[in-house]
Amino acid sequence: MMEGNRKNRFVTAGVVPALIVALGFAVVASASPAIDDVVLKTRIWNDDPTSVLTMGETYTRTPPAGPESGGVWFDEQGLDGGGVGGWANRHNWRFSDDGGITAAVFNNSDTFEMAADVTITGPANAEAALEVAPWWSLDVGGGLTVITWNGEIAAFGGRMPYYNFTASHGITYTKGDTVGLAMAYVPPGVVSVAGQIKYDVSLGGSDYTSGWLAFDEGNPAEDPPHGLWGILSPAEVGGYFLPQVNTADPNNWSHVDFDNIHYAPVPEPATVGLLALMTLAMGWRRR
Repeated sequence: MMEGNRKNRFVTAGVVPALIVALGFAVVASASPAIDDVVLKTRIWNDDPTSVLTMGETYTRTPPAGPESGGVWFDEQGLDGGGVGGWANRHNWRFSDDGGITAAVFNNSDTFEMAADVTITGPANAEAALEVAPWWSLDVGGGLTVITWNGEIAAFGGRMPYYNFTASHGITYTKGDTVGLAMAYVPPGVVSVAGQIKYDVSLGGSDYTSGWLAFDEGNPAEDPPHGLWGILSPAEVGGYFLPQVNTADPNNWSHVDFDNIHYAPVPEPATVGLLALMTLAMGWRRR
């Protein structure tokens, strides 16, 4: 269910660096992963092992800042728990910097932005998200999540600062809609001692933002090696799909598309001119 004629994306490599320079913050060097692919992991939760799961990915990116295209999809049929029970299955995708062999490692000091157009279809209740998974739970992290059974669009879990777009902006998700999700991360020490993250949602022709939110403090007993503020090292970044089981419906199924996946690290200060950063637009670009 690729939508090649519809791209709803952040300006490439623009949101975070433009904010840092425009507001006069010190730009720190970043060694953010040089993403070139994605890797899929299935049945992290496997409440229905008898379901029929198919999936695929077409994402490619030429690091460090070359062209990118493609997406990820999961399709799961027969989500009835064998008629005996179970709640949900869970599958994820992660950005990779080794050609899709393993998930890339993101450190607390890395800066990045990512986005995707997400569409969920099928009778099953389901949720899908852009996800940042912390070191203690690399398969199940926090997400900027859309939920079909109540329409909620919210960021929560893991190290993610909580923000509810449904409560704050009155927007809800309906199956079959395509929603643009995006987030941008600035590490500790750039804006303040706490790392900063911003969530953005595009739905029904309108754009919504959380603004920049600060992370809370981590566990001092875990610093070092994991850090005290921000996403904490090591983390993994990507998305997840969670379709629910319905024992009363042997034809229960769900499908998700993550189209137009976008990733960008903040360029190294030595490679980016001040004027170029100052002129980068912020927000969504439609083309």
